[in-house]
Amino acid sequence: MTDHDDGDYTDHDWGAFPNTVLYFHDEHETTIDLRDSVTAFTLARLARVGLTEPFGVVTAYNPYGLPRPKVMNEAREGRLLAALSLNGWTWLPVDGCSPNRAHCEPSVAIIAPLDELRALAIEHEQLAIFWFDGTQFWIIPARSSGPETPLPLR
Repeated sequence: MTDHDDGDYTDHDWGAFPNTVLYFHDEHETTIDLRDSVTAFTLARLARVGLTEPFGVVTAYNPYGLPRPKVMNEAREGRLLAALSLNGWTWLPVDGCSPNRAHCEPSVAIIAPLDELRALAIEHEQLAIFWFDGTQFWIIPARSSGPETPLPLR
């Protein structure tokens, strides 16, 4: 059962998505600012947290981009983590935040094929995911008709 209908949602400019900063839960408190181009330093930071191949970032929080109560978001996150266990994917916890950290959503960085991650995001009622193809980050629509968008925006 969903919290919303199964429509397609349009978000032409992706709102705050391109301004996301990823905060990894590692001993170095690794951060990746999606407003910056990927450099050798970025690749080294990703390798340091174990992300040496393409991966996606998915959340279960705030389906369809609509704020939900904390208890509902935590329950949704539990279902997402259970799905990850069933699939046997390699994943890491990461927070996707606004640059000033006023808004953060607990998420997971998952090493898996893009089409499977998009399906996971659709299942968890998300508008989009972040995808790293090995050289660049992208916003990839799930339940949105927005375009696949390379990051950083230029």
